[in-house]
Amino acid sequence: MSTETEYINIAFHNKASDLFFALYEKFQSSIKTIDREKEEYIFQQMREKYVRTLQQQLEMAAKDIIKNNQGHKQLNQVDQNLNLFIKEYLHRFVQKIKE
Repeated sequence: MSTETEYINIAFHNKASDLFFALYEKFQSSIKTIDREKEEYIFQQMREKYVRTLQQQLEMAAKDIIKNNQGHKQLNQVDQNLNLFIKEYLHRFVQKIKE
C-alpha cells in the first residue's frame, strides 16, 4: 500500500470517526424518552434513521476524498477500501446501539 493510499485511509477514518460518534450521541439523546417495552417500533425506526444517516454521510465523505484524489494511481483500490470501511462503520454503529 502506498503512502498516499495510507494517507487517504487515515483521512477517511478521521472523518468517519467524527461522524460516527456525533451521530451516536444524537441517537442516544433522541431515544432517552422511549420506553422500549411499549415503544420498540419507535426505537427501531430511530435506529434505522440514524443508520441511514450515517451511511449517507460516510458515502459523501468517501466521494469527497475520491474527488480530491482523482490523480491517485490506485483509485479503484481506494474506492474498494472506502466501501469496506463504510460497511465496517455501519456494523459497529449497529453493534454499539445494541450495547
